[in-house]
Amino acid sequence: AFVKNAVKNGVEVFCDTPVTSFSIHHNRIEAVITPRDRFHADYVVNATGKWAKDVGKLAGVEIPMFLQRGQVLVTDAMEPLLSIAVQHIPKPVIDEHGAHIVRSTEIRQMMSGNLLIGGTREDNETELITTYESIYSIARRAADLVPAVQRANIIRSYSGVRNIPNDGLPIMGFAKSPENWINAVMHVGVTLAPVAGYLTAELIDKGETSIDIDDFSANRF
Repeated sequence: AFVKNAVKNGVEVFCDTPVTSFSIHHNRIEAVITPRDRFHADYVVNATGKWAKDVGKLAGVEIPMFLQRGQVLVTDAMEPLLSIAVQHIPKPVIDEHGAHIVRSTEIRQMMSGNLLIGGTREDNETELITTYESIYSIARRAADLVPAVQRANIIRSYSGVRNIPNDGLPIMGFAKSPENWINAVMHVGVTLAPVAGYLTAELIDKGETSIDIDDFSANRF
């Protein structure tokens, strides 16, 4: 939906066009280099999600982040059950390696009646697989939180890899160098895309934002 409306408003979208390097002169990016073409622009926005760290390195910009796999269950359609999203986030559990394990539970019902139930937060897991252990754990926690889930049939599961800034907060705004580089990196990309896009557009158009985003600057690291 975002891409469709962007194109409707004049945005050009180039698929299968990986960024291979940047042409930088006098602390400014002059061109984005790809196998397709050299793209020139006054500003470059890094909104590349889980690739943000690698793309940043090409321009000498450090993006402190790591990757996390999340697994989600989908049930068959049920009668109206939830009018709001339900979420439970307990305190993290520290494993034997000192890593923080968050076993949060999120349940939301789609207009079709299907329940989406998540999830897992598995650090530095990049394989798009689902596991029996995680499916069982997600279902068990969801049934404890909302007992009616016990009546649901799970029809499929899927996983995705999200990028997590090291402190969990978005990384936004201008970089120190190159001076025309803008970060727009956060783990809930689709959810925050409207406000992140609006604020980034303000930065480009006015040089400042209507909401203070100084706390989200990459300079905090």
